[in-house]
Amino acid sequence: MKKMILIFVLFLSFGFIKSDNTIVLENAWIKTDNLGKNTNLFVTIKNNGNTQEELLSVYCDFSKTAQLIETFKQDEEKGKRQVTKFKIQPKSTLELKPKSFHVKLIELTENLKANDEKTVTFKFKNAGEIKVKAVVKEKNKEKGKGKSKK
Repeated sequence: MKKMILIFVLFLSFGFIKSDNTIVLENAWIKTDNLGKNTNLFVTIKNNGNTQEELLSVYCDFSKTAQLIETFKQDEEKGKRQVTKFKIQPKSTLELKPKSFHVKLIELTENLKANDEKTVTFKFKNAGEIKVKAVVKEKNKEKGKGKSKK
């Protein structure tokens, strides 16, 4: 019996069980918006593992659905498009940020106010589901909007 316990402890210590630190999600935040509207989610994804990882989907209980979005520039054409996954290379970081890769939250089921914290679930090919708290931040005002002329 002692041999079995020792073998099990060695098995665990040599990392044959998936590490919880292979994929790390940091600085998750969401833009404020109102019920029924769409908004964006941003996060930094670190792949500390030795193999490529893929973000397959994102979901939460405060929007009807979510889409993985990439921005692109092809010849003279610029735009955004939905993709089926984001690839995160080994020992690298993928930053989901404004005007770049991001998650579009479609049809909010509640108002999102600044400083709220919301739970979001990220589904990865290898790491499985990872839940993270995302802070709601005020939208930045675009140039010229929200300013009065005198």
